[in-house]
Amino acid sequence: MALAAEIVGTMMVALVISRFASEGKLPLITAAALLLVIVCAVNFWSGVWTAANGLIHDHSANAALTLEQSNTEAGALFPINEPFMAFADHTIPRHARLYVDCNQPTDGLCGAEQDWFGFRMTPRLLVTSPIQAQWAIFYNADATKASFAKGWRIISYAPGFALAQGPR
Repeated sequence: MALAAEIVGTMMVALVISRFASEGKLPLITAAALLLVIVCAVNFWSGVWTAANGLIHDHSANAALTLEQSNTEAGALFPINEPFMAFADHTIPRHARLYVDCNQPTDGLCGAEQDWFGFRMTPRLLVTSPIQAQWAIFYNADATKASFAKGWRIISYAPGFALAQGPR
């Protein structure tokens, strides 16, 4: 409905501007520029302004959350085991290079969860190969079956969830 109102309003303004331009009261280039400004203003107020107000409202609502509450809330957007991620965050040193194994067939990458791991484990650096890693997170994966983890110190959290510290 709002889109229809915007289109009708813009068309009416265009009609008035074209009328003035055809009567010679307004140069054509000025009429075109005026129409462009009006179209941009309508787009700004209907799109950008609404989105910005939404972001400001979300920020105000979330400003009182602690870091732990914020991580838990954001982790709820993904099917993430946030208590395990908090355990990993507490256990793995902040300077470590980290590999994530999610029992996926390609390079251990975990899809959208990989992005969350990268954010959640900041400032640690996520690497794409276990050879580069000092630590590994096994998420829905069996650490004892990972060939690269032979000789690593395994810290079990729950079935399918473990951390592993590489050899020093």
